[in-house]
Amino acid sequence: SGIGRWHGGIAEGLPSALSTPHHRDQLLGLVHPDDREMIADKLRAVREGYPYYDAVFRLQSDTGEWRWIASRARVFDREQPEAARMIGVAQDITEQRRAEIELSESEAFLRGILESSADCIKVLDLSGRLIFMNGPGLRAMEIDGLEPLLGRTWTDFLPRDDQPEFRRAVED
Repeated sequence: SGIGRWHGGIAEGLPSALSTPHHRDQLLGLVHPDDREMIADKLRAVREGYPYYDAVFRLQSDTGEWRWIASRARVFDREQPEAARMIGVAQDITEQRRAEIELSESEAFLRGILESSADCIKVLDLSGRLIFMNGPGLRAMEIDGLEPLLGRTWTDFLPRDDQPEFRRAVED
């Protein structure tokens, strides 16, 4: 029928307009402009016969705030048009998304500090294996790429004859 409606507790936190019968355009009007085309494409695929719907997008709440929503659904009884329905869930993941963005920004900030230093900075895991080296460090050591070095122990970077002595010193 092209009419949708969120039922019961599932509508909690979603715009109140979605808890009453609504058309596709009403839903799309609440979707963030940057996500609208993706959601329209997913809804079109369901309408054209694809049985599954899975999307993460921003939806405008009743207060006007953009909330991140993870939504999954499946179409049932498509062969009987009057009985066809789409059943699924929608979850507000705004706080999770904010935490991911904050973590990403923090990592970028830290990487910026490490890369801006002219010193050779190596980061090791608790076992003494290399997990990061900054660009100036790679250039100072005349290393073209970090990949072959990742996972090697710090003593591997010392002259071969000195490695056993350094290992003993650390172990003692």
